[in-house]
Amino acid sequence: MMHSIHSALAVALLTGLAAAQDPAPAPAEFTLKPVDTIYQGGAPFAYAPGSTTVPVAQSPRFAIYGPGGMDFNKALNNLEMAYECFVNTLGWKSSGVSTRTNIPGYFKTNFYQVQNFTKASVAGQQYTDSQGGRGYVGIGTRWVEDARVSIHEHGHVLHDHERTWTGTDSRPWWESLASFVANYALNGEYCGPARSAYNISSTTSNIDFTSLISNSFLTIVDSQPSNPNINLYKAWPFFTYLTNNPDQFPQLGRDTVRSLFRQWRTPETPLHTLQTVAGPSLSVQTIVASYWARVAYADLWHEPAAIAFNRIQRSRTRGLDYANPDSTGPDTWRVKPARAPRYMGASFVPISGGNGAVTVKVTATAAFEARIAIRARNYGAATVDVAPTDEVMLVVVNAPAQLIQYNPNAIAGSGADVGLDYTVQLTGAVVGDGAAPVGATGVRVAEANVNLAVATAEERKEEEAGVMSAETVEIFEISILVALMDSRCTCSGSCAQ
Repeated sequence: MMHSIHSALAVALLTGLAAAQDPAPAPAEFTLKPVDTIYQGGAPFAYAPGSTTVPVAQSPRFAIYGPGGMDFNKALNNLEMAYECFVNTLGWKSSGVSTRTNIPGYFKTNFYQVQNFTKASVAGQQYTDSQGGRGYVGIGTRWVEDARVSIHEHGHVLHDHERTWTGTDSRPWWESLASFVANYALNGEYCGPARSAYNISSTTSNIDFTSLISNSFLTIVDSQPSNPNINLYKAWPFFTYLTNNPDQFPQLGRDTVRSLFRQWRTPETPLHTLQTVAGPSLSVQTIVASYWARVAYADLWHEPAAIAFNRIQRSRTRGLDYANPDSTGPDTWRVKPARAPRYMGASFVPISGGNGAVTVKVTATAAFEARIAIRARNYGAATVDVAPTDEVMLVVVNAPAQLIQYNPNAIAGSGADVGLDYTVQLTGAVVGDGAAPVGATGVRVAEANVNLAVATAEERKEEEAGVMSAETVEIFEISILVALMDSRCTCSGSCAQ
């Protein structure tokens, strides 16, 4: 969690502070400097017993304060690994360098143990020392050794030092960004060398498929206080998709998130900045639709996510909710109004019962993008020739022709809250419930993407993540591009042709 009361991010908007460039080279050991005035919170907020000026443990770039009695070496090792990856590999600004240009040097990032936060559900919180220009962290004592919490909060510190996304419409993206830092540090490909250097193995993922699939109709980031199903912390796989770039868009990849920081301009949303990063030849609408197609079967080049998805699919008690459309007649289904995808949200429509050629037609009253994701062990032709054991998913995305300036905290009644009313016609198959067919063992995803709307073709920290070491999963790249479904419908009224 990122704390906003004393955040110098807001100060930066008012005073125009310039972000300091990291001096080079960084020393092997950063300077220990406790925060002069740490945030005191409100009742029942209480720091854990112990000194707030003398650390109980420290490493070259971090210091932990409070009581002893736990494996601080493990906790510090996790933080050092994350720093090594995001600063020295991915090129983010150092959390050791003050954002104030008149304060030179490198300083250790301070973690203060908290006995009780104001809210019992809080495990950690990031604060900003506005005088010193440095971020620091309050972390629940029982969470110090949990890398998912400590690295999440350090992700906030790293983001704080980038001096970006400070507008009303971009601030709600902070939590998913920090969750991305934690998950990518522990599992991401580009963090692999850092994990090896610190002898840390990849771990499980807290990816939440209930949020990503059952509630995919929400806006891509929804942080409305009145919505019990918000994805405030859970939209981080989008950043993983941009970084891993499984669809190999030439403009995306390792440095995309950093570019979203550096090229952001107030009052943009990160999606507006993404369009700048992607350039004129690649639309954000296409990127987002391709992302959702990957989510359909967890093919994000993120192995723990694939393992977690396969486990959920096999479970009889943790099934996902695919009840998005209702039947309106023979071979025709229409999306339920309550589950019509909002801005840059998606609707997953399982297609089952196919055994041969399947024809899909989508009509809608507004612009959209759609994909067909096929998960199968064996296929080799650029047609929709479906086998009984194949898993097929229609993915319909609310992707208006023009990006919307929206505040994820205040979606109700805005343009982002308008659901996409669409209808699906199927020939050769029916809408299913999402259960994998008997004999389905595939893990590969094929994406459909052509012009015209008519296609005629032949969990957060407390959530269970699964145990990665218990099984292995094959992950394949897209090997064919199936010409199947409209990827850019911009007409008004019916988009069928």
